[in-house]
Amino acid sequence: MTTDNLRHWSVLSRTDPRHTKEFQRAGGFRGTAIKPIYAYQKMTEHFGPCGNGWGMDKPEFTTQAVGDEILVFCTVGVWYQGESPKASHTVYGVGGDKVTAKRKDGSLVGDDEAFKKAYTDALTNALVKIGVSADVHMGMFEDSKYVSALRKEFAEDGNGAAPATTPAPPAAKPASAAPSRPAVRTNEEASADLKALAEDIKVALNTAESLHKLDLVMDLNRATLQRLPASAYDYLGRLYERKREAMESVT
Repeated sequence: MTTDNLRHWSVLSRTDPRHTKEFQRAGGFRGTAIKPIYAYQKMTEHFGPCGNGWGMDKPEFTTQAVGDEILVFCTVGVWYQGESPKASHTVYGVGGDKVTAKRKDGSLVGDDEAFKKAYTDALTNALVKIGVSADVHMGMFEDSKYVSALRKEFAEDGNGAAPATTPAPPAAKPASAAPSRPAVRTNEEASADLKALAEDIKVALNTAESLHKLDLVMDLNRATLQRLPASAYDYLGRLYERKREAMESVT
């Protein structure tokens, strides 16, 4: 039985920036929202189809009157398959919204999608406990260099790209025509991409302000590190160890 406690987290935690959007709430709070359908896609890619590899229990709703406003809260359990086909695990999430809200002028406005919003909020709250888009919830998207590295990584992997259209049948070639060469990335281009990713990880390690963030950089970049040349991998490993020792010496 595996003892890797981050086996799901490491796969699910990294978020394609194409599936996020910035928001600002009343009062000036800014943040990054994840498209719910993207979270469901990540679960399906990792565990299998919804209802088979993962799924959710029947949600429970409660409403509460607070002054003139009415709030709705949702609790839902999300289950996923373990290592054994007969084993499944459940995590729970809680979400909420306003069914009736009070405007600044004192009038009331109802929201007929409040229950759905509370349900989606509860699902997202549960999924993050498994690791889905954990980098967003941990504030990593506040680092522009981290987001830039993600854009390069997902573009290189082909994730998030626009769906391909069905190509038209190729035109007939004369018998003497030379076969066309497929478009491939050269070794130099691939090497340059890896060098840029290694540099981004180096910057993230050097700017990490705590042991927690230092460890996060290594955990969230595990897949990228394994693709680096041995020299770059060893260099970043030594840099991580030096930074960790320096931080531990002052705590």
